[in-house]
Amino acid sequence: MIAAQVFPLPGPAYSQEYFNQLVRAMGRHIEEMTNPGDVVCSSLIILQIPHSGGGLKEGSVWSNNGVLYIVEPNVGYPSGVSATVSLGTVTVTTV
Repeated sequence: MIAAQVFPLPGPAYSQEYFNQLVRAMGRHIEEMTNPGDVVCSSLIILQIPHSGGGLKEGSVWSNNGVLYIVEPNVGYPSGVSATVSLGTVTVTTV
């Protein structure tokens, strides 16, 4: 894999033009990091995928028995299930 050069190489001495190029390149880099755009690839490997959507950010991917799901806004994703049941009254008599 070849990495693209993100920042311009400096010259032997300080240059206002180089400094301006560096600031523009940093601005582009920050923009790409915060809004990378579409991803197109021929294969995808996801490592350490969660098995519940509980606590994940919107748009995160999680797996349920090998099926991938995306965390959607305003949908609850509990991390576990808990229940309490009452079946009536119990009377204990001792003699």
